Amino acid sequence: MNLKDITAIFKDPSKKLYLYTFVLVVLFVFILIIVLFVSVFGNKNLSYEQMEHQMVSSAKDYATSKKILIKKDSFRKVIKISALIENEYMKELKKYNKKYETCDGNVTITYNGKKFLYTPYFDCGKTYETKYLNDEIRKSKLNDNKDGLYPVDDYYVYKGENPNNYIRFANELWRIVKVESDGTIKIIQINNDFDSIVFDDRYNSACPEDEYNCNGFNNFETSRLKDQMLDIFNNGIEVDGGKFSFSQFEKSIITYQHLCVGATNENLKIDDGYPECQVKTENEYPFDFIKLNEYIMASLDSTCKTIKDMQCTNYNYLSKRAYYWTITPSDKNTYKVYYISQLPRAISVNEEFNYKFVLNLSSNTLYKSGTGTKEDPYLIKNVIE
Repeated sequence: MNLKDITAIFKDPSKKLYLYTFVLVVLFVFILIIVLFVSVFGNKNLSYEQMEHQMVSSAKDYATSKKILIKKDSFRKVIKISALIENEYMKELKKYNKKYETCDGNVTITYNGKKFLYTPYFDCGKTYETKYLNDEIRKSKLNDNKDGLYPVDDYYVYKGENPNNYIRFANELWRIVKVESDGTIKIIQINNDFDSIVFDDRYNSACPEDEYNCNGFNNFETSRLKDQMLDIFNNGIEVDGGKFSFSQFEKSIITYQHLCVGATNENLKIDDGYPECQVKTENEYPFDFIKLNEYIMASLDSTCKTIKDMQCTNYNYLSKRAYYWTITPSDKNTYKVYYISQLPRAISVNEEFNYKFVLNLSSNTLYKSGTGTKEDPYLIKNVIE
């Protein structure tokens, strides 16, 4: 096309429109090619969180190929970044981001009874460091008679009317009860809007004839309650407003434990500790229940001494909406178990009451954000899914 032809196009309105359209299409395609090129080749720097994902992905491949995974509770394996690089499961850190050249870290693998949990730790000095949830919680400890976290022996408990112990889990708010000495974090469900259920309703010949509504056994491992909670944990449940369920990631950070099921009398004192734990379940479970002393220990009332003291409901966040089963049997018979009704009391297992999930989160649970208030609850970082 010569100059004369181009001049003719601009003099012809229909041809001029065609030319403008053609130029715009070519320009759009050119810009699109540039954008794609930049996205693919121009910026390969990984963020800190992306780096943690990369570490987990590489550690999974390494652990699988090396066949180092063992399904037992005590299993713990730490894989250093240097080992992943040396075995060519990762590139040199500076190739992910130049500023990572002086960083280091590892991936810890543990077994929770059903699943392996891969926890990255990435350390770049003052610039960035992976944070663990139990460490962030323990930083807020108090001992001045205010709502908050208190050291008790070698663990920490939340006390008071409304401490900042909120955490979001399974798409709803929970409250943190305590941080155990090994870093395990115990949380309790706020919502207990599930349908009420009997603890157990099987025929029990030990029930007195004059005992109204007496039936069932206070053995948790043979109970209807155990069956119900296992079904909900595994499959979820429909509730008002949607479905309550646990994701695969959430299940991976929940630790399975032998539950404390020792019989207890009604004169239990705070100083008695946890006599329930003298007997434990044969099987491990992914959920737990509030122990009687854990419930009254949450009170800041100095006159709260035993599970029969009404003062224990004062300044106690656990006394709100407190109508739910425990798994602690009475030591007087085989057909009564304690439930929480302001204060713990033994009642026939054939009664119907609500129940609340209590979970023990792994000490390797990662902190994402939050200060523990209801408006800004603790959030857990997911680097698995």
